Amino acid sequence: RSGDVDKAIELLMQVAHADMSNAYALANIAHCYKLKGIISKEIEYYQKALEAKADYITAIINLGTAYGRQDLWDREIELCQKALEVKSDLIVAKNNLAYAYMGKEDYERASALIQEILAADPYYIQAWVNLAFVYNAQGYHDQAVECCTTVTKIDPNCIEAWNNMGFAYKNKDDAQQAIECYNRTVGINEKYAIGWSNLAFIYKEK
Repeated sequence: RSGDVDKAIELLMQVAHADMSNAYALANIAHCYKLKGIISKEIEYYQKALEAKADYITAIINLGTAYGRQDLWDREIELCQKALEVKSDLIVAKNNLAYAYMGKEDYERASALIQEILAADPYYIQAWVNLAFVYNAQGYHDQAVECCTTVTKIDPNCIEAWNNMGFAYKNKDDAQQAIECYNRTVGINEKYAIGWSNLAFIYKEK
């Protein structure tokens, strides 16, 4: 798999060297570096893509996400806001902005953005998952369970929803319900380490 990515980078580099204004080639190089796990190069080439095309929304959002993976929340916030200046109703930009505010533990701003997203698209699963996280962080565990239940009705295999629901039940001192939720996570993906860790913690404390 990495060999295929290396070949893709080689070919895309040829395009970029021939025309450094080709933002799409530069962004694809960035994406290849993301697949290789080289975040410094990913950021470098998304920046180059934006130098070539300043309003290239995909590059703006993906660069913000790269910063977010490094917990550089202020940089992600700045880029999400830039994306929204280009396209004000872009849900993915609002969702990423909400996630960045969550990273800064600014739950009021995160919640307000998530509510905007859900008003526009009540089936936007990641927004419900994020809202559940926010409610759990604020100690509103009943509301978190409601959000997660909404998600599991739309997508019964959403691991994040089951995990968030388990966390909510754990904090409601309902160990059995928490165990059932965490069991669902590892049932969906037996390699989901967070689920196994949460189960171990519940049994240890039970």
